Amino acid sequence: METLIRRLHDSPARLVIAVTGGGVGLLAALTSVPGASRTLLGAAVPYSAAALRRYIGGEPEGACSARTASDMALAALARASEFAPEADRDLLGVGITCGLATDRERRGENRCFVAVVGRGGELHRGLTLTKGARSRTEEERVASDLALATILRMAGIDGGPEPELLEGERVAATTPGVEYRMARLADGRLDRVALNGAGELVGGENPSALLAGSYNPLHAGHRALLAAAGHEVGVAVTAEISIENVDKPLLDAEEVLRRVGQFAADDRVFVTRAATFREKAWLFPGVTFVIGVDTAERLVAAQYYGDNEVEMRAALSEIRAAGCRFLVAGRVDGAGRFGTLADVAIPAEFAPLFGELPEARFRADVSSSEIRDA
Repeated sequence: METLIRRLHDSPARLVIAVTGGGVGLLAALTSVPGASRTLLGAAVPYSAAALRRYIGGEPEGACSARTASDMALAALARASEFAPEADRDLLGVGITCGLATDRERRGENRCFVAVVGRGGELHRGLTLTKGARSRTEEERVASDLALATILRMAGIDGGPEPELLEGERVAATTPGVEYRMARLADGRLDRVALNGAGELVGGENPSALLAGSYNPLHAGHRALLAAAGHEVGVAVTAEISIENVDKPLLDAEEVLRRVGQFAADDRVFVTRAATFREKAWLFPGVTFVIGVDTAERLVAAQYYGDNEVEMRAALSEIRAAGCRFLVAGRVDGAGRFGTLADVAIPAEFAPLFGELPEARFRADVSSSEIRDA
């Protein structure tokens, strides 16, 4: 076990761990092996109900549950981002919640849940223990071993031993579903959710290119732009819908799923609450954003930043620092003129951020608002 922990300490993974009800042995195991300061950014043991509420920023759905472990992991990841923002892609938030043997009669099963979440993925696992078959110390060891094995998997370290189980016990996946994720997106504890057109959860790996829109409705122009932009950049372009928009109420889960349901079952759609491209760039570093020329005009217009040109330049600088760029498609304006990137007054230092999707490759004179108004 010490060899595996050394490998963890030598890996890029950086952790914040939150534990309640059991699993604190994990902290002892990690810190007993030299090099823990390279791995462990911080830890918390919110043991009381009040402490747990404060840690996760809301009322827990049971002190020992898969959703509470996930809430703790999300809160831990948020703290990791504060402690080491420069290591964003390697950060992991770990949540462990247990109901173990105690000195009084406990109703319900003895259980433990572990959630490990990061920018590149997540792993949720649970275990129901045979009640009365182990001492508290033995159950604590099982919970800690389950947590360590889960962290090692997420860190890409193979060969980690699983906890020793009794006959009839098994480790099960406890991945939260769409309802949970949409609720956490709405309350700000999640920043993005990846769904397919059937409304099912899919892999949340970073896309290479993204077309943000309201998709209300999804129309032929969107489909043509997705295809044309994908041909231009050489990869499939993924759609993104933000539940948050300036001067509009948050989209509810039912409406979001309706809009996502317009896509093919094997399409991937990201749902976020990133209302601006500055926020989107933080969520999707390195991505190419496919936009219309009207959006490009707003991106470089100080009036959309409170008439503050310094703020406009700061936003573009952050987008550039995130490794993002824009692919701009032309669009017909209210006067019937087809505008292109050449019509946009882009500050010279930010010109390399913008490339043009040729009119010959894409032109669709249709908008969602026109369809809704028809």
